Amino acid sequence: MVEGNEKRVTYPSIPVRNWWDLRRKFIQAPPRQVTPGYLASVLGISEAAGKNLIPPLRAVGFIDDEGKPTPLANDWRSEEHYPDVCKTIRENIYPPELLDAFPGPNPDRDAVVSWFSRSTGTGEVAAKKMAAFYLLLCEADPSAQDAVVAKAQSGRKVKLRKKTTTSELIADNKPNDYAPPEDLKVYSGSGVKLPSVHIDIQIHIAADARPEQIDQIFASMAKHLYGRHSE
Repeated sequence: MVEGNEKRVTYPSIPVRNWWDLRRKFIQAPPRQVTPGYLASVLGISEAAGKNLIPPLRAVGFIDDEGKPTPLANDWRSEEHYPDVCKTIRENIYPPELLDAFPGPNPDRDAVVSWFSRSTGTGEVAAKKMAAFYLLLCEADPSAQDAVVAKAQSGRKVKLRKKTTTSELIADNKPNDYAPPEDLKVYSGSGVKLPSVHIDIQIHIAADARPEQIDQIFASMAKHLYGRHSE
């Protein structure tokens, strides 16, 4: 909790995804020092964003003034001690007014946002960030980390499926499969049908091409190769 010249109070906020990703890295290998560069590397964020995470990590008691992890951060890594760590942070940072009005594990989100907005005098966006972190501490459930990871993996699978669908669309519309209609077959002046000419055309389309762009490509082919015009 920090007070400014006008006695405006603010509270730390750590994005939920950053919280779990950093905990996973701490479990794998605790760092000797937490710096903006370290946070940028392990969280996949900019160094400026990593710098913004240093104050809240210090405020919750995970790092000291030199950026070295504290015993509380070490307990944070443990499934057994995780709930106690969250409780310690809540009691060290937030006033009894908030803790008594909105105890865990599932306080009303909108009511908590309103409390932070009213108590800090900040805007809705900042109040929601502070409330989200408070709710995370109230939940105090280390298994929630698995749900966040699963959600991220699910998002990557959806993107992969969309790319596959686009590739299949291109494959299904190859011009090699096109059979010219009877009125486009070539005949000699005596009415004898001449041998037809077979032309293979290959088209390379970017994987990120939008469906409407692909439709336009084949519409243009139909116009120039077969004399067809779209309605």
